[in-house]
Amino acid sequence: MRFEIVLNGERQFIAGTDEFGVLSAILTRVKRNPAHIGEDSVMHEDEDSLKEQVTFNVTGIDLNDTGPYKKCHFHYPSYTPEPGDEIVIRILEPGEFDPPEYMGVKDHT
Repeated sequence: MRFEIVLNGERQFIAGTDEFGVLSAILTRVKRNPAHIGEDSVMHEDEDSLKEQVTFNVTGIDLNDTGPYKKCHFHYPSYTPEPGDEIVIRILEPGEFDPPEYMGVKDHT
């Protein structure tokens, strides 16, 4: 299976893995409460850490024994959507997909 990602009517990429693997599309919204951020916190009370943040990510793990992405964690370009943006995730049958932007840790089993 593959995911076609369309942002504001414009196709961005088709994400996928070969036969075996994990593919995730994640839309995340975070807004921290400044009252809960203390001096010894990992988060410091600066302007950026207190802003509302929205991100969209497509990631995966290839669990195949062969191929260019074998047993590798990967991700596609991420986005910071704005209010009014439209993200469409179209589910496609297995087939060709765009290469990921980044490939990382190998040997996931």
